[in-house]
Amino acid sequence: MSSCESGGVSKCKFLVECGEEFEIQFNPTEFKFDKGVGWKDLEAVGKESRIEFEKVQPAKISMELLFDTTSNNADVRKVWVNRFLEMTNQSVNIGSQKWRPPIVEVVWGGFVYSGVAESVNVTYTMFAKDGHPIRAKLSLKMKEWVSQEFTHEGTATPYVGPEVILVTVQGGQTMSQIASDNNCTQRELMEANPEVDPTNIQAGDQLQVPSNGSQSNAAYN
Repeated sequence: MSSCESGGVSKCKFLVECGEEFEIQFNPTEFKFDKGVGWKDLEAVGKESRIEFEKVQPAKISMELLFDTTSNNADVRKVWVNRFLEMTNQSVNIGSQKWRPPIVEVVWGGFVYSGVAESVNVTYTMFAKDGHPIRAKLSLKMKEWVSQEFTHEGTATPYVGPEVILVTVQGGQTMSQIASDNNCTQRELMEANPEVDPTNIQAGDQLQVPSNGSQSNAAYN
């Protein structure tokens, strides 16, 4: 039973794609959330000044975390720090011999955020007699994976694009052939699979195909 279910303090939880799920030792005392909107300045004649919308930028979060293993003298790197450093490893296979770091879901109370690690900065502040660290301050920065839309009530829901289906590439197939076979354009297929090199797809790769032939945002399995 979790601490929340047992009536205790709700702990911040991390769910790592193709990896583990864990709660942190101490909740952060500060949690920063940044959401940007891209606007482009347009050249204007006279006093008129205009701007043009470009795109909604991914939300970013950052937090400072403290880890302490003085109670049992364990190496704080092995117990805690390496969990976060693993978020920067290229551990997820996306096909065509390409890899990327995992998507991580952060859950704390009613807050849910899916993103990827941008940076992990660690400062060790206490050491055992043999030199291994037993206390650390860790600064984590993450960038949003899928944009969310917000309401005036403050709730957020992930953006859900058109329904997609997974297809497996057969030997000799090209992106244009796959698009044609699935009633979408090659551009739509490429937009649904931004991490895939369209000139280097191989048999056995899996592609997301917009089932209605509309533009799609990539998601992960």
